[in-house]
Amino acid sequence: MIVKVGKVTNLSDARYCAGMNVDLLGFVTVENQESYLPPKEFQDIRGWLSGPQIVAEIYGLSSASELADIIDNYKPDYLELSEKELPLVDGSLPLIVRWSKGEFDKAMDIPNLYALIVDKTQLDNIGDTKIKIKLLVEAENLNEVEAVTNRPAVKGIVLNGTQEESPGLKDYDHLSEILERLEVE
Repeated sequence: MIVKVGKVTNLSDARYCAGMNVDLLGFVTVENQESYLPPKEFQDIRGWLSGPQIVAEIYGLSSASELADIIDNYKPDYLELSEKELPLVDGSLPLIVRWSKGEFDKAMDIPNLYALIVDKTQLDNIGDTKIKIKLLVEAENLNEVEAVTNRPAVKGIVLNGTQEESPGLKDYDHLSEILERLEVE
């Protein structure tokens, strides 16, 4: 089961997730987006990490030159985006696409597609055996995780980090219950 934690904004979340063997850590890399992490702060966090691969969350991207700067400053392993940003990417990195359309066959035409993030309600519209794409489902709590992880088409879950109360002071309840359960399985 692939585990991605996105919207990471602090070293506490990043280190906790790395210690819990999270596969992918996502950082909002487009200015003026909620949870944006400037390159300098990202570099400070990345210097402390070992293990997870880095995902540049590029929702709201406005140009190919902006993408080039993000790739240069963040050096991500993956790009995460919605269908709106697809025309701006060049296929140089694997893509994680938030898919809002129900037509999964059309996603097969996306170059360098690694995975699709889908809403859990979309799972009811597909047959588990005909999907050949990695589907990741966003979850907010353990009940949601348990409801989707038993589906053969689901290859992973997407969780989100939260803000620190103050540097080093962090409540991990929102992640720990889920990550500990997944670690046991």
